[in-house]
Amino acid sequence: MSAETDRALLDLIEADDHALPAIPVFPLDVLPAAGRELVEAKAAMGIPSALTAGAVLGALAAATGGKSSIKIAGGWPERAILWVVLIGARGSGKSPALNAAMAPIRESDALEDQDDDEDRRPQVLHDDLSLEALARSLKASGGHGAIDVDELRGFIDGLGQYKARGGADRGRFLSLWAGAPWKFSRVAGGAKTNALNISLSAPTLAIVGGLQPELHDRLGGDEDGMRPRWLPHLAQRPPASAFGSLDGATVLSWPQIIARLLAVREQKREWHLSAGAADAFRDHRKRWKHEEDEPLPAGITAALGKAPSHLARIALVLAEANDPGAGGSIDAQIIERAAIWVDFTIDCWKALPEHGTGLGLTRRDEKLSIGAGKLAAWLEARPDRLATRRDIQRARVAGCRKAADIDALIAEYEATYPTTVTRTALSGGGHDQTIIRAPRRLSPPNGVTTGDTVKQRGADPSSHAENSAVTSGDTASGDTEVVTAFRPAAQTTEDNPGRCQDCNRRLIAHRDTGQPYCPACEKTRQEGQAA
Repeated sequence: MSAETDRALLDLIEADDHALPAIPVFPLDVLPAAGRELVEAKAAMGIPSALTAGAVLGALAAATGGKSSIKIAGGWPERAILWVVLIGARGSGKSPALNAAMAPIRESDALEDQDDDEDRRPQVLHDDLSLEALARSLKASGGHGAIDVDELRGFIDGLGQYKARGGADRGRFLSLWAGAPWKFSRVAGGAKTNALNISLSAPTLAIVGGLQPELHDRLGGDEDGMRPRWLPHLAQRPPASAFGSLDGATVLSWPQIIARLLAVREQKREWHLSAGAADAFRDHRKRWKHEEDEPLPAGITAALGKAPSHLARIALVLAEANDPGAGGSIDAQIIERAAIWVDFTIDCWKALPEHGTGLGLTRRDEKLSIGAGKLAAWLEARPDRLATRRDIQRARVAGCRKAADIDALIAEYEATYPTTVTRTALSGGGHDQTIIRAPRRLSPPNGVTTGDTVKQRGADPSSHAENSAVTSGDTASGDTEVVTAFRPAAQTTEDNPGRCQDCNRRLIAHRDTGQPYCPACEKTRQEGQAA
Protein backbone atom coordinates (compact mmCIF):
# COMPACT_ATOMS: atom_id res chain seq x y z
CA MET A 1 0.00 0.00 0.00
CA SER A 2 1.46 3.38 -1.00
CA ALA A 3 2.15 6.23 1.40
CA GLU A 4 -0.53 8.29 -0.38
CA THR A 5 -3.08 5.52 0.11
CA ASP A 6 -2.12 5.19 3.78
CA ARG A 7 -2.57 8.93 4.26
CA ALA A 8 -5.93 8.92 2.49
CA LEU A 9 -7.14 6.04 4.66
CA LEU A 10 -5.99 7.77 7.84
CA ASP A 11 -7.71 10.97 6.73
CA LEU A 12 -10.95 9.05 6.16
CA ILE A 13 -10.77 7.43 9.59
CA GLU A 14 -10.03 10.79 11.21
CA ALA A 15 -12.90 12.43 9.33
CA ASP A 16 -15.26 9.74 10.63
CA ASP A 17 -14.04 10.37 14.18
CA HIS A 18 -14.97 14.05 13.83
CA ALA A 19 -18.10 13.58 11.70
CA LEU A 20 -21.37 14.96 13.00
CA PRO A 21 -24.05 12.43 13.98
CA ALA A 22 -26.93 11.92 11.57
CA ILE A 23 -29.86 14.31 11.91
CA PRO A 24 -32.53 12.07 13.46
CA VAL A 25 -35.68 11.18 11.58
CA PHE A 26 -38.81 12.28 13.37
CA PRO A 27 -40.88 9.26 14.50
CA LEU A 28 -44.33 10.02 13.10
CA ASP A 29 -45.95 7.23 15.11
CA VAL A 30 -45.71 9.20 18.35
CA LEU A 31 -48.07 11.91 17.09
CA PRO A 32 -51.78 11.99 17.88
CA ALA A 33 -53.90 11.37 14.80
CA ALA A 34 -54.74 15.04 14.12
CA GLY A 35 -51.13 16.10 14.59
CA ARG A 36 -49.91 13.43 12.22
CA GLU A 37 -52.37 14.52 9.54
CA LEU A 38 -51.05 18.08 9.80
CA VAL A 39 -47.41 16.95 9.70
CA GLU A 40 -48.00 14.76 6.65
CA ALA A 41 -49.88 17.53 4.85
CA LYS A 42 -47.02 19.95 5.41
CA ALA A 43 -44.44 17.32 4.45
CA ALA A 44 -46.18 17.03 1.08
CA MET A 45 -45.49 20.76 0.68
CA GLY A 46 -41.81 20.28 1.52
CA ILE A 47 -41.87 21.33 5.19
CA PRO A 48 -39.61 19.00 7.24
CA SER A 49 -41.70 16.87 9.55
CA ALA A 50 -39.50 17.57 12.57
CA LEU A 51 -40.37 21.27 12.37
CA THR A 52 -44.13 20.78 12.06
CA ALA A 53 -44.10 18.11 14.76
CA GLY A 54 -42.29 20.46 17.14
CA ALA A 55 -44.85 23.17 16.43
CA VAL A 56 -47.62 20.61 17.05
CA LEU A 57 -46.14 19.77 20.45
CA GLY A 58 -45.92 23.44 21.39
CA ALA A 59 -49.48 24.12 20.26
CA LEU A 60 -50.85 21.14 22.19
CA ALA A 61 -49.05 22.29 25.34
CA ALA A 62 -50.40 25.82 24.91
CA ALA A 63 -53.96 24.60 24.37
CA THR A 64 -53.77 22.19 27.31
CA GLY A 65 -52.82 24.94 29.74
CA GLY A 66 -52.06 24.73 33.44
CA LYS A 67 -55.24 23.24 34.90
CA SER A 68 -54.25 19.76 33.74
CA SER A 69 -51.54 17.87 35.61
CA ILE A 70 -50.00 14.43 35.78
CA LYS A 71 -49.11 12.84 39.08
CA ILE A 72 -45.91 10.80 39.14
CA ALA A 73 -45.66 8.61 42.24
CA GLY A 74 -43.46 10.25 44.83
CA GLY A 75 -42.92 13.38 42.74
CA TRP A 76 -44.23 16.88 42.13
CA PRO A 77 -47.26 17.03 39.79
CA GLU A 78 -46.09 17.96 36.29
CA ARG A 79 -47.96 20.30 33.95
CA ALA A 80 -47.69 21.07 30.23
CA ILE A 81 -44.58 23.26 30.58
CA LEU A 82 -42.81 22.49 27.31
CA TRP A 83 -40.24 24.80 25.70
CA VAL A 84 -39.91 23.73 22.08
CA VAL A 85 -37.36 25.14 19.64
CA LEU A 86 -37.54 24.53 15.89
CA ILE A 87 -33.97 24.55 14.58
CA GLY A 88 -33.45 25.04 10.87
CA ALA A 89 -31.66 27.30 8.44
CA ARG A 90 -33.34 30.22 6.73
CA GLY A 91 -35.88 28.91 4.27
CA SER A 92 -36.19 25.50 5.94
CA GLY A 93 -39.86 26.00 6.83
CA LYS A 94 -39.84 27.05 10.48
CA SER A 95 -42.38 29.85 10.05
CA PRO A 96 -44.85 27.86 7.88
CA ALA A 97 -44.70 24.98 10.38
CA LEU A 98 -45.32 27.32 13.31
CA ASN A 99 -48.12 29.16 11.52
CA ALA A 100 -49.90 25.92 10.61
CA ALA A 101 -49.85 24.54 14.15
CA MET A 102 -50.57 27.77 16.03
CA ALA A 103 -53.21 29.23 13.68
CA PRO A 104 -56.24 27.79 15.54
CA ILE A 105 -55.03 29.26 18.85
CA ARG A 106 -54.19 32.63 17.33
CA GLU A 107 -57.60 32.82 15.67
CA SER A 108 -59.39 31.78 18.86
CA ASP A 109 -57.52 34.40 20.86
CA ALA A 110 -58.47 37.06 18.31
CA LEU A 111 -62.16 36.15 18.60
CA GLU A 112 -62.04 36.13 22.40
CA ASP A 113 -60.39 39.55 22.35
CA GLN A 114 -63.39 40.95 20.47
CA ASP A 115 -65.83 39.46 22.99
CA ASP A 116 -67.03 41.91 25.65
CA ASP A 117 -68.33 39.14 27.89
CA GLU A 118 -66.61 39.22 31.29
CA ASP A 119 -66.63 35.41 31.35
CA ARG A 120 -64.68 35.08 28.12
CA ARG A 121 -61.72 32.72 28.06
CA PRO A 122 -58.39 34.31 29.04
CA GLN A 123 -55.87 34.83 26.27
CA VAL A 124 -53.57 31.87 25.63
CA LEU A 125 -50.77 33.64 23.77
CA HIS A 126 -48.72 36.52 25.11
CA ASP A 127 -47.10 39.00 22.72
CA ASP A 128 -45.02 41.30 24.92
CA LEU A 129 -41.88 39.35 25.71
CA SER A 130 -40.46 41.40 28.58
CA LEU A 131 -40.49 39.43 31.83
CA GLU A 132 -42.52 42.05 33.67
CA ALA A 133 -45.18 42.12 30.96
CA LEU A 134 -45.19 38.32 30.90
CA ALA A 135 -45.71 38.22 34.67
CA ARG A 136 -48.66 40.60 34.36
CA SER A 137 -50.17 38.61 31.48
CA LEU A 138 -49.81 35.28 33.29
CA LYS A 139 -51.49 36.76 36.35
CA ALA A 140 -54.36 38.09 34.25
CA SER A 141 -54.81 34.75 32.47
CA GLY A 142 -55.01 32.62 35.59
CA GLY A 143 -51.32 31.71 35.78
CA HIS A 144 -51.01 29.89 32.48
CA GLY A 145 -50.16 30.96 28.95
CA ALA A 146 -47.86 30.47 26.00
CA ILE A 147 -45.37 32.31 23.81
CA ASP A 148 -44.92 31.61 20.11
CA VAL A 149 -42.36 33.60 18.16
CA ASP A 150 -40.84 33.11 14.74
CA GLU A 151 -37.35 33.85 16.05
CA LEU A 152 -36.45 33.01 19.64
CA ARG A 153 -33.11 34.81 19.41
CA GLY A 154 -34.45 38.22 20.39
CA PHE A 155 -36.47 36.85 23.27
CA ILE A 156 -33.58 34.82 24.71
CA ASP A 157 -31.05 37.61 24.21
CA GLY A 158 -33.35 40.00 26.05
CA LEU A 159 -33.34 37.74 29.10
CA GLY A 160 -29.59 38.16 29.47
CA GLN A 161 -29.71 41.94 29.65
CA TYR A 162 -29.29 43.42 33.10
CA LYS A 163 -31.78 46.02 34.19
CA ALA A 164 -30.93 49.22 36.00
CA ARG A 165 -32.58 47.84 39.13
CA GLY A 166 -33.28 44.25 40.03
CA GLY A 167 -30.61 42.26 38.17
CA ALA A 168 -31.12 40.02 35.19
CA ASP A 169 -34.37 38.38 34.12
CA ARG A 170 -32.67 35.15 33.06
CA GLY A 171 -32.66 33.47 36.46
CA ARG A 172 -36.27 34.40 37.16
CA PHE A 173 -37.28 33.11 33.75
CA LEU A 174 -35.51 29.77 34.24
CA SER A 175 -37.40 29.19 37.46
CA LEU A 176 -40.68 29.28 35.49
CA TRP A 177 -39.75 25.96 33.86
CA ALA A 178 -39.99 24.13 37.20
CA GLY A 179 -43.62 25.17 37.64
CA ALA A 180 -43.11 25.88 41.36
CA PRO A 181 -44.72 28.93 43.02
CA TRP A 182 -43.21 32.01 41.40
CA LYS A 183 -42.98 35.65 42.39
CA PHE A 184 -42.06 38.74 40.42
CA SER A 185 -41.32 41.91 42.39
CA ARG A 186 -40.29 45.39 41.39
CA VAL A 187 -39.38 47.98 44.00
CA ALA A 188 -39.36 50.89 41.52
CA GLY A 189 -36.96 53.04 43.48
CA GLY A 190 -39.06 53.01 46.61
CA ALA A 191 -42.14 54.60 45.03
CA LYS A 192 -45.09 52.61 46.36
CA THR A 193 -47.33 53.60 43.47
CA ASN A 194 -44.95 51.95 41.00
CA ALA A 195 -44.11 48.90 43.09
CA LEU A 196 -45.12 45.54 41.68
CA ASN A 197 -45.65 42.21 43.42
CA ILE A 198 -47.04 39.32 41.42
CA SER A 199 -47.35 35.82 42.87
CA LEU A 200 -48.32 32.74 40.88
CA SER A 201 -49.00 29.51 42.75
CA ALA A 202 -48.73 27.22 39.72
CA PRO A 203 -47.23 29.09 36.73
CA THR A 204 -47.51 27.20 33.46
CA LEU A 205 -45.71 28.64 30.44
CA ALA A 206 -45.38 26.85 27.10
CA ILE A 207 -42.94 28.25 24.52
CA VAL A 208 -42.44 27.44 20.86
CA GLY A 209 -40.31 29.30 18.34
CA GLY A 210 -37.64 29.05 15.68
CA LEU A 211 -33.87 29.39 15.74
CA GLN A 212 -31.12 29.07 13.15
CA PRO A 213 -28.61 26.24 13.76
CA GLU A 214 -25.60 28.54 14.04
CA LEU A 215 -27.35 30.38 16.89
CA HIS A 216 -28.07 27.36 19.05
CA ASP A 217 -25.54 28.61 21.60
CA ARG A 218 -28.24 31.17 22.50
CA LEU A 219 -30.05 28.27 24.18
CA GLY A 220 -27.18 28.14 26.66
CA GLY A 221 -23.75 26.55 26.79
CA ASP A 222 -23.08 22.99 27.89
CA GLU A 223 -22.84 24.14 31.51
CA ASP A 224 -25.84 26.49 31.29
CA GLY A 225 -29.00 25.54 33.16
CA MET A 226 -31.22 26.89 30.38
CA ARG A 227 -30.06 24.51 27.65
CA PRO A 228 -31.56 21.19 28.86
CA ARG A 229 -34.94 22.83 29.42
CA TRP A 230 -35.44 23.15 25.65
CA LEU A 231 -36.77 20.40 23.38
CA PRO A 232 -34.96 20.85 20.03
CA HIS A 233 -36.52 19.73 16.75
CA LEU A 234 -33.72 19.85 14.19
CA ALA A 235 -34.11 19.69 10.41
CA GLN A 236 -31.93 20.40 7.40
CA ARG A 237 -33.17 22.83 4.80
CA PRO A 238 -34.84 20.79 2.04
CA PRO A 239 -33.66 21.33 -1.53
CA ALA A 240 -35.81 23.56 -3.70
CA SER A 241 -37.09 20.49 -5.53
CA ALA A 242 -38.65 19.17 -2.31
CA PHE A 243 -41.15 22.02 -2.02
CA GLY A 244 -44.51 21.09 -3.46
CA SER A 245 -47.67 23.08 -4.03
CA LEU A 246 -48.48 25.71 -1.44
CA ASP A 247 -52.13 24.73 -1.76
CA GLY A 248 -51.87 21.74 0.54
CA ALA A 249 -54.86 19.70 1.61
CA THR A 250 -56.95 21.25 4.37
CA VAL A 251 -56.57 19.38 7.66
CA LEU A 252 -59.84 19.83 9.52
CA SER A 253 -58.98 17.51 12.39
CA TRP A 254 -56.22 19.79 13.70
CA PRO A 255 -58.30 22.92 14.47
CA GLN A 256 -60.98 20.60 15.86
CA ILE A 257 -58.71 19.02 18.46
CA ILE A 258 -57.31 22.43 19.43
CA ALA A 259 -60.86 23.76 19.83
CA ARG A 260 -61.75 20.84 22.09
CA LEU A 261 -58.69 21.49 24.25
CA LEU A 262 -59.41 25.20 24.49
CA ALA A 263 -63.00 24.48 25.52
CA VAL A 264 -61.85 22.60 28.64
CA ARG A 265 -58.68 24.63 29.29
CA GLU A 266 -60.02 26.25 32.47
CA GLN A 267 -61.29 22.97 33.95
CA LYS A 268 -59.09 21.39 36.60
CA ARG A 269 -58.26 17.72 36.00
CA GLU A 270 -55.56 15.29 37.03
CA TRP A 271 -54.02 12.33 35.27
CA HIS A 272 -52.16 9.44 36.85
CA LEU A 273 -50.11 6.50 35.58
CA SER A 274 -51.55 3.02 35.36
CA ALA A 275 -49.46 0.22 36.85
CA GLY A 276 -47.99 -0.63 33.46
CA ALA A 277 -47.31 3.03 32.67
CA ALA A 278 -45.55 3.50 36.03
CA ASP A 279 -43.32 0.51 35.26
CA ALA A 280 -42.52 1.93 31.81
CA PHE A 281 -41.77 5.35 33.31
CA ARG A 282 -39.34 3.83 35.81
CA ASP A 283 -37.66 1.82 33.04
CA HIS A 284 -36.98 4.92 30.94
CA ARG A 285 -35.86 6.96 33.92
CA LYS A 286 -33.39 4.20 34.81
CA ARG A 287 -32.20 3.99 31.19
CA TRP A 288 -31.52 7.73 30.96
CA LYS A 289 -29.82 7.69 34.36
CA HIS A 290 -27.52 4.92 33.14
CA GLU A 291 -26.71 6.92 30.00
CA GLU A 292 -25.96 9.97 32.16
CA ASP A 293 -23.08 8.02 33.72
CA GLU A 294 -21.43 7.53 30.33
CA PRO A 295 -18.69 9.92 29.10
CA LEU A 296 -20.83 12.43 27.20
CA PRO A 297 -20.67 16.20 26.64
CA ALA A 298 -22.03 18.10 29.61
CA GLY A 299 -24.95 19.45 27.57
CA ILE A 300 -26.12 15.94 26.63
CA THR A 301 -25.77 14.75 30.21
CA ALA A 302 -27.87 17.70 31.38
CA ALA A 303 -30.57 16.91 28.78
CA LEU A 304 -30.68 13.31 30.02
CA GLY A 305 -31.14 14.63 33.54
CA LYS A 306 -34.25 16.58 32.47
CA ALA A 307 -35.61 13.70 30.36
CA PRO A 308 -37.94 12.25 33.04
CA SER A 309 -39.67 15.62 33.48
CA HIS A 310 -40.02 16.01 29.74
CA LEU A 311 -41.36 12.44 29.55
CA ALA A 312 -44.11 13.20 32.06
CA ARG A 313 -45.06 16.48 30.39
CA ILE A 314 -45.18 15.10 26.85
CA ALA A 315 -47.21 12.12 28.11
CA LEU A 316 -49.67 14.57 29.66
CA VAL A 317 -50.05 16.46 26.39
CA LEU A 318 -50.52 13.23 24.41
CA ALA A 319 -53.15 12.03 26.88
CA GLU A 320 -55.03 15.34 26.56
CA ALA A 321 -54.84 15.13 22.76
CA ASN A 322 -56.39 11.66 22.91
CA ASP A 323 -59.21 12.67 25.26
CA PRO A 324 -59.35 16.40 26.01
CA GLY A 325 -60.22 17.24 29.61
CA ALA A 326 -60.92 13.67 30.67
CA GLY A 327 -58.27 13.13 33.31
CA GLY A 328 -57.79 9.68 34.77
CA SER A 329 -55.40 6.88 33.89
CA ILE A 330 -52.56 7.10 31.37
CA ASP A 331 -51.52 3.77 29.87
CA ALA A 332 -48.07 2.42 29.05
CA GLN A 333 -48.56 3.07 25.36
CA ILE A 334 -48.61 6.84 25.87
CA ILE A 335 -45.47 6.64 28.02
CA GLU A 336 -43.68 4.73 25.24
CA ARG A 337 -44.68 7.29 22.63
CA ALA A 338 -43.57 10.14 24.88
CA ALA A 339 -40.23 8.40 25.58
CA ILE A 340 -39.53 8.03 21.87
CA TRP A 341 -40.24 11.74 21.44
CA VAL A 342 -37.82 12.61 24.26
CA ASP A 343 -35.18 10.35 22.70
CA PHE A 344 -35.63 12.18 19.41
CA THR A 345 -34.90 15.55 21.05
CA ILE A 346 -31.78 14.15 22.75
CA ASP A 347 -30.61 12.85 19.37
CA CYS A 348 -31.15 16.37 18.01
CA TRP A 349 -28.87 17.75 20.72
CA LYS A 350 -26.24 15.20 19.74
CA ALA A 351 -26.53 16.12 16.06
CA LEU A 352 -25.86 19.84 16.59
CA PRO A 353 -22.28 21.09 16.18
CA GLU A 354 -20.74 21.53 19.59
CA HIS A 355 -20.26 25.08 20.81
CA GLY A 356 -17.63 26.18 23.26
CA THR A 357 -16.48 22.72 24.33
CA GLY A 358 -12.76 23.41 24.21
CA LEU A 359 -10.50 23.98 27.21
CA GLY A 360 -9.81 27.61 26.29
CA LEU A 361 -8.08 29.57 29.02
CA THR A 362 -8.99 33.00 27.66
CA ARG A 363 -12.15 34.71 26.50
CA ARG A 364 -10.72 34.73 22.97
CA ASP A 365 -10.21 30.95 23.06
CA GLU A 366 -13.79 30.48 24.23
CA LYS A 367 -15.15 32.72 21.46
CA LEU A 368 -13.13 30.84 18.83
CA SER A 369 -14.45 27.52 20.10
CA ILE A 370 -18.03 28.79 19.89
CA GLY A 371 -17.26 30.31 16.48
CA ALA A 372 -16.07 26.97 15.10
CA GLY A 373 -19.47 25.46 15.89
CA LYS A 374 -21.24 28.43 14.30
CA LEU A 375 -19.11 28.06 11.18
CA ALA A 376 -19.99 24.36 10.95
CA ALA A 377 -23.72 25.13 11.18
CA TRP A 378 -23.40 27.98 8.64
CA LEU A 379 -21.60 25.73 6.16
CA GLU A 380 -24.22 23.01 6.55
CA ALA A 381 -26.94 25.48 5.63
CA ARG A 382 -25.24 26.37 2.32
CA PRO A 383 -26.55 24.47 -0.73
CA ASP A 384 -23.09 23.18 -1.68
CA ARG A 385 -21.92 22.80 1.96
CA LEU A 386 -18.67 24.69 1.34
CA ALA A 387 -17.32 28.23 1.19
CA THR A 388 -14.17 30.17 0.46
CA ARG A 389 -12.33 32.26 2.99
CA ARG A 390 -13.74 35.36 1.26
CA ASP A 391 -17.30 34.01 1.59
CA ILE A 392 -16.85 33.59 5.33
CA GLN A 393 -15.47 37.08 5.71
CA ARG A 394 -18.26 38.64 3.67
CA ALA A 395 -20.91 36.82 5.72
CA ARG A 396 -19.17 37.82 8.95
CA VAL A 397 -19.65 34.34 10.35
CA ALA A 398 -19.36 34.30 14.15
CA GLY A 399 -18.96 38.08 14.01
CA CYS A 400 -15.50 37.88 12.44
CA ARG A 401 -14.57 40.78 10.16
CA LYS A 402 -10.80 41.26 10.33
CA ALA A 403 -8.46 39.04 8.32
CA ALA A 404 -6.65 37.91 11.46
CA ASP A 405 -9.92 36.88 13.09
CA ILE A 406 -10.99 34.93 9.99
CA ASP A 407 -7.66 33.09 9.94
CA ALA A 408 -7.97 32.24 13.64
CA LEU A 409 -11.54 31.04 13.15
CA ILE A 410 -10.60 28.77 10.24
CA ALA A 411 -7.64 27.39 12.20
CA GLU A 412 -9.90 26.57 15.17
CA TYR A 413 -12.48 25.02 12.85
CA GLU A 414 -9.84 22.88 11.14
CA ALA A 415 -8.56 21.70 14.52
CA THR A 416 -12.11 20.76 15.52
CA TYR A 417 -13.03 19.12 12.20
CA PRO A 418 -9.86 17.82 10.54
CA THR A 419 -9.72 17.30 6.75
CA THR A 420 -12.40 19.95 6.12
CA VAL A 421 -10.05 22.72 4.93
CA THR A 422 -8.21 22.59 1.61
CA ARG A 423 -5.57 25.09 0.52
CA THR A 424 -4.52 25.29 -3.14
CA ALA A 425 -1.65 27.41 -4.41
CA LEU A 426 -2.65 29.64 -7.31
CA SER A 427 -0.52 29.36 -10.45
CA GLY A 428 -0.06 33.12 -10.71
CA GLY A 429 1.22 33.50 -7.18
CA GLY A 430 -0.51 35.41 -4.41
CA HIS A 431 -2.52 33.96 -1.54
CA ASP A 432 -3.53 30.31 -1.55
CA GLN A 433 -7.15 29.51 -2.37
CA THR A 434 -8.81 28.19 0.80
CA ILE A 435 -11.92 26.02 0.58
CA ILE A 436 -13.74 25.19 3.81
CA ARG A 437 -16.25 22.34 3.77
CA ALA A 438 -18.98 21.44 6.25
CA PRO A 439 -18.12 18.50 8.51
CA ARG A 440 -19.14 15.15 7.17
CA ARG A 441 -22.44 14.07 8.65
CA LEU A 442 -23.08 10.41 9.26
CA SER A 443 -25.96 8.86 7.34
CA PRO A 444 -29.04 7.49 9.09
CA PRO A 445 -28.63 3.84 10.11
CA ASN A 446 -28.26 1.50 7.14
CA GLY A 447 -28.99 4.41 4.81
CA VAL A 448 -32.40 6.02 4.46
CA THR A 449 -33.38 6.84 0.91
CA THR A 450 -36.66 7.50 -0.81
CA GLY A 451 -38.61 4.30 -1.32
CA ASP A 452 -36.23 2.18 0.74
CA THR A 453 -36.94 0.13 3.83
CA VAL A 454 -34.89 0.86 6.90
CA LYS A 455 -33.84 -1.83 9.32
CA GLN A 456 -33.64 -1.52 13.09
CA ARG A 457 -30.28 -0.48 14.54
CA GLY A 458 -29.58 -3.54 16.63
CA ALA A 459 -30.43 -3.00 20.26
CA ASP A 460 -30.18 0.78 20.34
CA PRO A 461 -33.45 1.88 21.99
CA SER A 462 -33.10 5.46 20.75
CA SER A 463 -33.32 4.50 17.08
CA HIS A 464 -36.62 5.31 15.40
CA ALA A 465 -35.87 5.18 11.67
CA GLU A 466 -36.37 1.48 11.23
CA ASN A 467 -38.26 -1.02 9.12
CA SER A 468 -40.30 1.69 7.49
CA ALA A 469 -41.42 2.73 4.05
CA VAL A 470 -40.20 6.22 3.18
CA THR A 471 -42.37 9.04 1.91
CA SER A 472 -41.44 11.64 -0.66
CA GLY A 473 -42.24 14.58 1.59
CA ASP A 474 -38.81 15.21 3.06
CA THR A 475 -36.06 14.20 0.69
CA ALA A 476 -33.15 16.26 1.95
CA SER A 477 -30.08 14.30 2.96
CA GLY A 478 -30.11 13.55 6.67
CA ASP A 479 -33.77 14.50 7.02
CA THR A 480 -35.53 11.71 5.15
CA GLU A 481 -39.10 11.14 6.20
CA VAL A 482 -40.16 7.74 7.50
CA VAL A 483 -43.69 6.41 7.64
CA THR A 484 -44.71 3.14 9.25
CA ALA A 485 -47.88 1.09 9.38
CA PHE A 486 -48.27 1.62 13.12
CA ARG A 487 -51.13 3.61 14.57
CA PRO A 488 -51.57 4.01 18.33
CA ALA A 489 -54.10 1.60 19.83
CA ALA A 490 -57.45 3.12 20.67
CA GLN A 491 -57.83 1.18 23.90
CA THR A 492 -55.53 0.78 26.88
CA THR A 493 -53.86 -2.62 26.57
CA GLU A 494 -51.64 -4.04 29.29
CA ASP A 495 -52.64 -7.70 29.16
CA ASN A 496 -49.30 -8.57 27.55
CA PRO A 497 -46.50 -6.79 29.44
CA GLY A 498 -43.71 -8.52 27.51
CA ARG A 499 -40.56 -6.83 26.25
CA CYS A 500 -38.95 -6.62 22.82
CA GLN A 501 -36.23 -9.21 22.37
CA ASP A 502 -34.09 -6.76 20.38
CA CYS A 503 -34.19 -3.52 22.38
CA ASN A 504 -35.91 -4.58 25.65
CA ARG A 505 -38.59 -1.89 25.36
CA ARG A 506 -42.03 -2.64 26.75
CA LEU A 507 -44.43 -3.97 24.12
CA ILE A 508 -47.79 -2.40 23.35
CA ALA A 509 -50.72 -3.54 21.23
CA HIS A 510 -50.75 -2.92 17.48
CA ARG A 511 -53.94 -1.08 16.57
CA ASP A 512 -54.74 -3.18 13.51
CA THR A 513 -53.74 -6.66 14.65
CA GLY A 514 -53.77 -6.47 18.43
CA GLN A 515 -50.43 -8.28 18.44
CA PRO A 516 -47.62 -7.25 20.83
CA TYR A 517 -45.77 -4.43 19.10
CA CYS A 518 -42.48 -2.62 19.74
CA PRO A 519 -42.83 1.12 18.99
CA ALA A 520 -39.04 1.62 18.87
CA CYS A 521 -38.21 -1.27 16.51
CA GLU A 522 -41.52 -0.70 14.70
CA LYS A 523 -42.07 -4.42 14.45
CA THR A 524 -44.85 -6.74 15.52
CA ARG A 525 -43.59 -9.30 18.03
CA GLN A 526 -45.28 -12.69 18.23
CA GLU A 527 -43.28 -13.45 21.33
CA GLY A 528 -41.80 -11.24 24.01
CA GLN A 529 -39.59 -11.74 26.99
CA ALA A 530 -41.33 -11.78 30.32
CA ALA A 531 -41.46 -8.37 31.88
